[in-house]
Amino acid sequence: MSLTDTHGVINLIKPIGVGSTDLVAYVKRLLKVSKVGHGGTLDPFACGVLPIGINRGTKSLQSLLEGDKSYTGTAVLGMETDSLDIEGDATGWHQSFGKEHTIRTQEVLSSLMGTRLQTTPLYSARRVEGKRLYHIARNTPELQPAQLPKRQITVHDLQIQWDSDYQKFHLQVRCSKGTYIRQIVQEIAEQLGIVAYLDSLCRTEVAGLSLQNAISVAKLFEIVHKGADFSGQWFHRVQV
Repeated sequence: MSLTDTHGVINLIKPIGVGSTDLVAYVKRLLKVSKVGHGGTLDPFACGVLPIGINRGTKSLQSLLEGDKSYTGTAVLGMETDSLDIEGDATGWHQSFGKEHTIRTQEVLSSLMGTRLQTTPLYSARRVEGKRLYHIARNTPELQPAQLPKRQITVHDLQIQWDSDYQKFHLQVRCSKGTYIRQIVQEIAEQLGIVAYLDSLCRTEVAGLSLQNAISVAKLFEIVHKGADFSGQWFHRVQV
């Protein structure tokens, strides 16, 4: 099956453990097309919606990057890491927490809603003076939070649910582009007087592309090798 004249966006489910750019390279080899791109990076430990543009469909990716996104995730209490997520090294522990720390939950969540400035995590791919922050972090580990760049974001909806033993909380977020969910976990923890890190993350929607209408990598492989048409809800064809 030749896809050289097929233009559009694949609503693909990125599996855990694969980098976004690695997945793009895989799709490029699988489909045998010359132009492939993605609409918003997900960290390797995260999963969920990763829009993949093929051929002239790559021109549609910018509008997806500008759109709102939705996530679900789980935060683990009692330990913090340098990257604020499960991929980092432990930097501290705090075992003194329980139900009493949840009393101000709604107040804290309300304070994080709306349009505001969010500090960019030190271990991130954002560029500062031409260098990725994670490269700067390796050479300047003593960099203070006040020295980190800030970005305007909008949090439209933020909810969390505590586990019965108060060792974890599960969160749902709908937000603008550029929002770091691990930083939101850090902000919640700091205001509640606890420490936590983001243990899992799933992006459930990107600018209207939902997880319910996405396709897995395995299913995409099957369709390509069977020579089936790209006609499902997971493919958004672009007219050229």
